[in-house]
Amino acid sequence: MRKITFILFTLLTSVCLMQFSFAQAKQVNLFDGENTDVIFVSGNPHIEDGVLVLDNNDSIYLATLWVGDLSNDYQMSGKVKITSIAPDAWTGLQICIGKQAVDIFSAIAIYKDVGINLYNRFQEEPYAEAVTDIYEFPEGFSTDEGSEFTFDVIKKENHIVFKLNSTTIFDTEINEKDDFFDAGGQDNVGFLVSRCGAEISDLVIYDNNPIEMTPTPTFEKTSTPAKVQPTEVPTATKIISDEKTDNSKGILLVSIAAAIFVVVCIAGFLIVKSTLKNKKEGN
Repeated sequence: MRKITFILFTLLTSVCLMQFSFAQAKQVNLFDGENTDVIFVSGNPHIEDGVLVLDNNDSIYLATLWVGDLSNDYQMSGKVKITSIAPDAWTGLQICIGKQAVDIFSAIAIYKDVGINLYNRFQEEPYAEAVTDIYEFPEGFSTDEGSEFTFDVIKKENHIVFKLNSTTIFDTEINEKDDFFDAGGQDNVGFLVSRCGAEISDLVIYDNNPIEMTPTPTFEKTSTPAKVQPTEVPTATKIISDEKTDNSKGILLVSIAAAIFVVVCIAGFLIVKSTLKNKKEGN
């Protein structure tokens, strides 16, 4: 009986390891740190040894990343180093989490002396509108020149979680109308710099519900980019949303159930075999 128990334990452990490996294999970093094209509004963003470099040209520009058909269920994280920053309160780095056009996007802004908030950018008045309140920086956080910090964005359609240095800044659901993610777009994520310079290392973009990727086309960067105007953050709006189903979790649960069924069948066979053997030896 001890032998059967050991076999069962070994089989169950193997199944768990197989499922963990399966989940890990699904996570493919869409930013390879080498061939990803950078689409920019102005400035000169570029990639050096896997690090996204955003130069400070004393203006504001948006640099989005061509990562293909990213679903609206993704994670993005990285390490930021502020290389330079203007003294103004509203300067700093912003993280683009959805983009419909050059001047129509959603961004999480990290303002130097103000705080953090999610806002939407428009082409026409009011030009910008806050989606969340302004949140305070976590203890010890700084955006001064030379400072470093990590960020995490977890977006599942209207549900958005944002972390700085592993501290959750907000975990909220927004109105569908406030979600500027473009389901057919190729460059929904990126960064906007407002009179600052930054280096983004260890950048990871995971699609939690991947779809067939569109081949990356070749294109020429425009020499006459559109201008992005700075705006202050207006009053926050009310936040509501609907809960969506998670197909990827369903698939994983089905596969786990199937694996457990196989283990049970094998265990039953071994038990029956052992019982018959014991009876034969008893006779």
